[in-house]
Amino acid sequence: VMLSRDGLAVAEMIQAGLAEPFVRRSLFLSDGINGTKGGMAIMRSGDGENQSSVIFKFTTQGMGHGHFDRLSFIFYDRGNEIFADYGAARFVNVESKDGGRYLPENKSWAVQTIAHNTVAVNGQSQFGASVKAAEEYHPTLLFYDLHNSGFQIVAAADSNSYDGIVLQRTIGLLNAYNRLFIIDLYRITNAGTAVYDLPFYYNGQITAVNFKYDKELVSKKAFGVKNGYQHLWVDGVAESVDTTASVTIMNDRRFYSLSVLGNRLTDVYFTSLGAGDPHDNLRYQPGIIFRQNNTRNHAFLSVTEAHGSYLPFDESVQNSSGSVKTLELQSSGDDCSLIVITLASGEKIKLGVSHINDPDKEHSASYRGEELRWKGNYQLITE
Repeated sequence: VMLSRDGLAVAEMIQAGLAEPFVRRSLFLSDGINGTKGGMAIMRSGDGENQSSVIFKFTTQGMGHGHFDRLSFIFYDRGNEIFADYGAARFVNVESKDGGRYLPENKSWAVQTIAHNTVAVNGQSQFGASVKAAEEYHPTLLFYDLHNSGFQIVAAADSNSYDGIVLQRTIGLLNAYNRLFIIDLYRITNAGTAVYDLPFYYNGQITAVNFKYDKELVSKKAFGVKNGYQHLWVDGVAESVDTTASVTIMNDRRFYSLSVLGNRLTDVYFTSLGAGDPHDNLRYQPGIIFRQNNTRNHAFLSVTEAHGSYLPFDESVQNSSGSVKTLELQSSGDDCSLIVITLASGEKIKLGVSHINDPDKEHSASYRGEELRWKGNYQLITE
């Protein structure tokens, strides 16, 4: 069932003249026979060739075709896939590639959790890569608000992919200061300690990194030996990145800066796809993986910013640097968190988010002696 921001079915919107076929506004699509088993959110900003889209996936497994990719997301901007989803390892109807059928790497890579922009725990895939086990459960939509073209937000959770671990992700799409921001809070609640890997698979060329890392210039090693890790080359690594780590890439004359809040247990791996692939079945795909080592509860806070342009005809560049200077995260018990984004200009973006769905609940969080109070699922403050 496809639902609009107002809960109308797409067919009803078209009939009422509120939308065109191939609707261009933000949408929430529910999943399951009765539309109660998770879903998918499509957050859109801009029009025509300048449109940006974030797809946040928290659906059911999808039987044998489903991947172990709960709470993953994809980012498109101006017709280009910026943060990519690999999809299926298959050359359709190309006979020289196993007759055009699914390739062995579909199971060893494409369906595995580490192949997607979501958290993998202890180097394992969700549900141990068991379709039968995954079919028994589905993620839960916490809340969404797609009404405001300036700011949209969706939150979902999953408590079954890993034993004793609750995964919760909140993604907001913000237009502010003439730039586009994707605010991403990925919380992990665990009874024990574990290693958490959060990948960002990107398309483009790295133009800037604000932290030191060791680039492998002579030989490369695979990231691991199973669950998809065996197909990743480690191209570079930075250990204990205790800062707001930022990487800027350029894709089709536009710049994208990814900033992630790190600490002394955070390592950053620059990777590329192609290890353990003797028949060149896998296409090239670079990625950046943020690893949190030996941690109990953790929250990955990241902001992706689309900005600037490169004009090849007159060889000029505008706004090629990201504006995010620092990220801060303040938690207030298990109920809510306060995200503070400080820009290079000194201006701040503050976002208070609830970790439960209760539009009437009062929340509060403090930041440098200031107390921010709000009612409901979120509160956004821009200076």
